[in-house]
Formats: sequence, C-alpha cells, structure tokens
Amino acid sequence: MPSIHDVPTEMVLKILDGARLRDIVSLAQASSKFYTIAKEYRSLWLQALADDVIDIPIPAGHTIHTVPISSIFAFALRAVSIRSVLSSSGPAKKYRLFHKTDLRRRDPRTICHPIQGSGFSLIYDYLGNSVHLIKESRREDDELSPEDRVLHIEGAIKSLDLETIGNGEVSLTVLYKSADERSYVESITLSFSLDTQTYTHKRGRISVVAHDPISVVKSSNMILCCTESETEFLLFHVERQVGLRITPRLKSGLVSTKRLG
Repeated sequence: MPSIHDVPTEMVLKILDGARLRDIVSLAQASSKFYTIAKEYRSLWLQALADDVIDIPIPAGHTIHTVPISSIFAFALRAVSIRSVLSSSGPAKKYRLFHKTDLRRRDPRTICHPIQGSGFSLIYDYLGNSVHLIKESRREDDELSPEDRVLHIEGAIKSLDLETIGNGEVSLTVLYKSADERSYVESITLSFSLDTQTYTHKRGRISVVAHDPISVVKSSNMILCCTESETEFLLFHVERQVGLRITPRLKSGLVSTKRLG
C-alpha cells in the first residue's frame, strides 16, 4: 500500500505552494515526512501565503532568507499559537500577552524605536546626545547605564532609522548636529545572537551632510534626508560619499537635481 512517505518532496512543495501557515504547521506536526521538509526546505516557507509569512517572529537582524532553516518551523509554530490565542473567543487568560513601559515618564522628549524580533528598543531624547539600547521588559524607573549606550556625541541627535541587514545584523543610522553646527550621518551595526539575548555594536562610517537635514531614512547604501523645505531632499551614497539635492517641481511634474560632494 502506498505511503505518504513515498510522495516526492518536489511534489509536496508544489502542492503546498501558497498554503496557509497553520496548514503547513499542522502537517509538519502530523507527519515525520512533512516535518523533515519543514526543517530542511526554505522554499516551503518562502512560498507560503505572504500575509501569513510576515507574522513569523523572525529574530532581530534576520529575514526569512537568512535565518537558519532548521529554526523556522519553531518560529512558525509560535506565530500560529499567538494568532490562535488572539482570535480565541474563550475566557481571557490570566497571564499578560503584552508588556507596557511608559518611557516618556522619564522625559517627554523621549523617542522609542523598537527593534523587531529582539525584545530591545532604541531610545533617545530629541536633541539629546546619546542613544541607548534597552530591554523592553525593564522597569519604568530603571536608570539608563553606560552599558546600555550605543552612541554618545558632542551635539544634538535629530533623527535615526533602522534597517534589517540579515544574518543577525541591524543597521542603525543616526542624524545629528555637532557642536560645530555641522550635520553628520553615522552608521552603527548592531549584531544580535540568534536567541536575541546578547548583542554587540560597531560604529562605522561618518558622513558630513549639507543643507541642515531634519530626518534620515536608509536603504542599503543610500540615505535619504529631508530638509526644512517640503520640496527639497538629499539623496546620499554612503560608500561613494557623493549625493544629489533633489527638488521636485510639483506644477510641471519635473524633478531637478544638483550633485553634492
């Protein structure tokens, strides 16, 4: 009598193309054949329903493409379990699903950037001079320590941005104005362990930016800075140290550019 174990893996992957996350997890729990596929074939997860895949709690600094394949099933199982609890119409559980910390109690200027999948958040005070990385489970009255600090500058921090690189790395880009009234953009690499319990940080390239930008967004090696003017932007290449000043002409539908650096 034919067995499910005799079905070619390629056929299984084709059948499950676009499947719901809960269906893949259920099959992996019911059959050693499907469990092995779930632990060894990344394409199974890459081809799952996109709206479900984004719910998988990938550890900080990783993507579905870089996280170890053997660990994806456990993360997917967690996603299915969390969704089941949140959608349950039964009696409320006694334990809390969420932890809330009001960081603004220490200073109303405090800005918080959670790092997805890490349990850590970056916090800084607008126009302050330090960026700290703290555990989200910390108590509200806990003081910040030098060990929490990933950046300290002689000047005022105006904006920062986070980008997941992969392989456990997150790129932190900080825009600040120094004591000499010049604007700088600095890149810092945060490297998280797979269990996200530990991390290291390494300061990288510092770039001088003209025209006094007020905010920054980074993607790969490109940095986009917004200025006080609503019709002027700065696009900067980190490695080449060159950039463009971009001025959209809204009435004509055209864009004018001027090279910087």
